[in-house]
Amino acid sequence: MSDVAELNRDTMDIHHLSTHGLLMLYQAVKLALDEDDGNPEDRPFQVRENSDWRKWSDEIASELDQRGTNFTRIDW
Repeated sequence: MSDVAELNRDTMDIHHLSTHGLLMLYQAVKLALDEDDGNPEDRPFQVRENSDWRKWSDEIASELDQRGTNFTRIDW
């Protein structure tokens, strides 16, 4: 099994990531959600079907809040 396949949310300590990195990850969740919502027949990322997406984005948003970062929240 590759290292990428073994990577999960629990192994990434978001507290050590840069603010810019967190913003990019949060934006990636938004883009995946937009892609799913724009393709209801296919839903390639299945963001709404998998609660881990929401949990992870909430953790990132919480960290960004703690850092006093101004960002646009995902409208779930």
